[in-house]
Amino acid sequence: SIGSFLWRTYGVFQSGNTGNYYWYLKMSSNAESIVTALKSYLTFFVLMNVIVPISLFVTLEIVKFIQSKFIEYDLDMYDEDKDLPITVNTTNLLEELGQVSYIFTDKTGTLTDNNLIFQKCTIKGVKVDKKSLIKDRNNQHNSPSSSGGGSSGISESLKHLLHQMDAEDIKEFFLCLALCHSVYVYHPRKDDGQIKKPPKVRRGSIIGKLPKWVLHLNQAAQQEAAQEEEGEEEGEVEKKESQESNRDEEGKEGLIYQAGSPDEETLVKVAKSIGITLLDRTADSIILDVWGVREEYEILAEIPFTSDRRRMTVVVKKRSKKDEPKPLIKVYTKGAEDVLLEKLRDTNENEILMNKTKSHIKDFALEGLRTLVFSMKTINKETLAKWLRRWRKAKGATGSNEEQTLAAELEAGMDLLGATGVEDKLQNGVERTLRDLSTAGIKLWMLTGDKMETARNIAYAAGLLLPDQTMTVHTLYASSFDELDSQLDRVLQKSRQVSQVIGSQSTAHKKLGLVIDGDTLQLGIDPRIKNKMINTLLRCDAVVCCRVSPKQKAQVVHYVKRKRPG
Repeated sequence: SIGSFLWRTYGVFQSGNTGNYYWYLKMSSNAESIVTALKSYLTFFVLMNVIVPISLFVTLEIVKFIQSKFIEYDLDMYDEDKDLPITVNTTNLLEELGQVSYIFTDKTGTLTDNNLIFQKCTIKGVKVDKKSLIKDRNNQHNSPSSSGGGSSGISESLKHLLHQMDAEDIKEFFLCLALCHSVYVYHPRKDDGQIKKPPKVRRGSIIGKLPKWVLHLNQAAQQEAAQEEEGEEEGEVEKKESQESNRDEEGKEGLIYQAGSPDEETLVKVAKSIGITLLDRTADSIILDVWGVREEYEILAEIPFTSDRRRMTVVVKKRSKKDEPKPLIKVYTKGAEDVLLEKLRDTNENEILMNKTKSHIKDFALEGLRTLVFSMKTINKETLAKWLRRWRKAKGATGSNEEQTLAAELEAGMDLLGATGVEDKLQNGVERTLRDLSTAGIKLWMLTGDKMETARNIAYAAGLLLPDQTMTVHTLYASSFDELDSQLDRVLQKSRQVSQVIGSQSTAHKKLGLVIDGDTLQLGIDPRIKNKMINTLLRCDAVVCCRVSPKQKAQVVHYVKRKRPG
């Protein structure tokens, strides 16, 4: 249209100078040429408005396809252990990723590797580290007894520990680890005494298939990643050594533990490392090797772990021979310390042990360890029989809270045994990934059931929470609406101050972080303060919700999606 207008104008100008008339140009006056050009432009616009978007759509699809290939060829998104590159199933992937403004993540198995390593424990108020419990394969001792003798497969450090406390206390603690769980033992078939193992995954095969230009583009990124991974190599070596050690023990004894939770498997292996080995488990019995002596325990009742209860209980009785004394019926419980410590028997001994154990648990949590508390009690046959009749009747009923009442009744009046601290290492590259996501303007929320100290430690280690000079971190911990309301006001006030200029330095880019526990979050969900609570959380760049149940996690995500639709 523009070209036609210019050409017609030029024709009119030439016609006026030369006197020639160019009939095929349909020349007219300048005013008429402008009107004709405008009509031509609108005509072409109407005719071509369908063609242009189609061609643009094809071009964009080609660009998206090329971008998807760049993603698939990215070595930072390649799992070498499984020889598995990323697969782009849709060309709209980048568009969808560009719309992400919030990321909600769990801790276990997401930020961490879900490969738990036992580090420390406290037994009857005595703190014990891993080195004191590692099985010394080169030195074998006699079986322990109440008199404080040695133990088969127990290190000299643990033998020294037997002189600090009663051997029966040590045995009860590790019996609780070996009995209170849902782990089953798998016995693989053997040929000529060798355990059949699955074939190893072939590594690195995808690398040879990549184009050379892709490898060249990734060299810079690999060099940068290599510098960050140097600090992770030590932890990776320790993890591999732990895995190889576990495989060696499994291969020698032909035992492979299968558990729904890595915590249970780890604790069963800890008991095994000091000589209390889980040999087999059926629906109604557990067979152990206790320092060389085979013991069989009958499972009389079991209350499984749930996210609401946050604890597990098992009632067992040792199956004895005719010439042995009548065994006691014991109740073993494990769970979160804030739940279990409330159910201890009210005695001076438990009070002293609870204070010591709380102090040790806090130390474990500050080191980023996951903690679990263990307790036990004995119960007579008649009391258990009455309880079992009521329990079976309650399980058959629907719409009743009788099960919870009976469970609480059985788990009351316990004696404290101790607690464990296990380490769940961060996955490789987590810190760099979270930093990149934060740089992209994405807000990160970690929702976990761990203690506040443990969650905070992991958040700092993963780079979710940043040092004071980069991020201002607040903690919400309240027991009433008024207290929570005042804390929210302080957070909102400080969040406004963050963007102000202090002295000659601007803190406009300083970020805001928040740590909140499950009880405080439950208060904040109340309609009287919910909007203020959610608005405060949404102002934060990083949020850590600890001691939250799966239901609370779902509620948090639901409220944020309602406030930030799309």
